[in-house]
Order: sequence, then C-alpha cells, then structure tokens
Amino acid sequence: MSGDYGQDSKRLEPRVSGWERPRTYVTASQMRLVTGAHLSNPAGVLRIARELRKNHDVRYHTVYRILKKNGAVTASAAKSRKRKWVCYECKYPNAM
Repeated sequence: MSGDYGQDSKRLEPRVSGWERPRTYVTASQMRLVTGAHLSNPAGVLRIARELRKNHDVRYHTVYRILKKNGAVTASAAKSRKRKWVCYECKYPNAM
C-alpha cells in the first residue's frame, strides 16, 4: 500500500457526499443581546458586533441575521447574489 502514497504520507478518506458544516442557530439569549444593543445604540452591524465581541461570543454574521430578521437592516443585493467565476481577458491581447 505504501507504494502509491509514499512511506510518510497518510491515506485520505473519501469525502462523504452531502457533508456540510454544522449549522449554527441563533439562541434566544443572542437575540435579546443583539436587539438590546441595537435599541440602546442604533449603529451599524459592524459596530454592534465589535462592541458585543468584547464580552460575548457573537459573530458578525449572527448580528447581521438577527438585525435583518427584525427589519433593522435592509438586505444587501451584493450579499445575496450568487458569485461566479469570471474570466478577465482582453478581446485582442496582442493588438498594438
């Protein structure tokens, strides 16, 4: 078996189809914390997330989801559109 992989290399297990990262859910305490911070200081998502990160484990995306659900933030089209690979080439690369 070591002929294909070398002596020191480890054999990789095949990826299980349908494997995804475990989904994180917003808890009621996080919901109260973020909405309370927004009501006391109506600032942007980044500022609220930075203030909450000093004492609590609340991520930026969690704050964004909670505020978007409550209608405090308008959904950004740039965050919702599908990203795709684009080839950037000149039409005539050797033209002078």
